[in-house]
Amino acid sequence: AKTFWPDGTGSPVTTVQFKKVKIKKGMTGSGFTQGIPYRYYENQGERWTGIPVWKRLSPLVLDTAVRISHELRNREEDYGFVFEGYIRLAEDGVFTFYLDSDDGAKLYVDDKLVLDHDGVHGMVEKSGEDALGAGFHRIRVEYFQGTGGSGLNLRLKAPGRNKQEVGSDMLFHK
Repeated sequence: AKTFWPDGTGSPVTTVQFKKVKIKKGMTGSGFTQGIPYRYYENQGERWTGIPVWKRLSPLVLDTAVRISHELRNREEDYGFVFEGYIRLAEDGVFTFYLDSDDGAKLYVDDKLVLDHDGVHGMVEKSGEDALGAGFHRIRVEYFQGTGGSGLNLRLKAPGRNKQEVGSDMLFHK
């Protein structure tokens, strides 16, 4: 789009791209239990500057949490988490996920990278969207903390609703 004034001058061109996507169906059925499993790691070597290759490391804790948070840590610096389970959505729509982290984090929904907030940085919010159907969807949040401040929060904006924390009523495992 470009605007033209009566004297013939024009504004800069503005371009927008739209991509039509299909809503990914959610899983239904029984056997889901509240809580999200997580693996906790501590860095014993070189400082991490990005999400590490988790399969090269041994988790120190395997447990289940009621929410995705860095507060489950055993120390203040040089640690990481992988939360992996299911998120339950009540309706179909385009959902916006918000991830605040200090340092790096990534969010995957149904094995698709929805939000890449990796690297060493202060507490900053980033967002990403995905078209999802009602039901259960696989979710994975990877997070690492280097040095300095720390934090991890995952929130969600459902169609026609306010942004809210992804809490225990939405997180499940099988």
